[in-house]
Amino acid sequence: MSSSEENISERVGKGRYKATCNFCEILWNRGEPIELESHLANHCSTADSMVIRYFLTKILSNNFEKNKSNKKRKKIDQQKIKRIHLAWTRAFAICGIPWNVIENPFFIEALKETNLFYKPPTRKFLAGHLLEQQLALINQKTDNIFKQYSNLTLDKYILYF
Repeated sequence: MSSSEENISERVGKGRYKATCNFCEILWNRGEPIELESHLANHCSTADSMVIRYFLTKILSNNFEKNKSNKKRKKIDQQKIKRIHLAWTRAFAICGIPWNVIENPFFIEALKETNLFYKPPTRKFLAGHLLEQQLALINQKTDNIFKQYSNLTLDKYILYF
């Protein structure tokens, strides 16, 4: 980053700097270079278009370099896929996430970043088969708990809660 875009006055920690944007005068007391570059690429409303393009290109090329240098990802075995599917089912059901999110291209891309070999389930499979499977598991556990006790009754007051 050249001094014409950001005025870095002093180092305040490992990889952190005190800096001021020369275009809009925003101050960072403990900014990282990537934060400053992101500001110029995406948020500084007074920066020149050449500066914006330069930092957009720099950020995107840095991201590409990181993706290229990632270690090879290993294939996932079927048991692990089942556990991942189950975790997604729980997350979607408990957090109230709409089922169609699982088929959103941005969500799929985020999942692929964690492991290229993971193929997310369809929303029908997630909301249907996997949810029913999880519900059956919960019902079975509940049934086992109730079997441990005898003479359980419901009174009329329980209906109001």
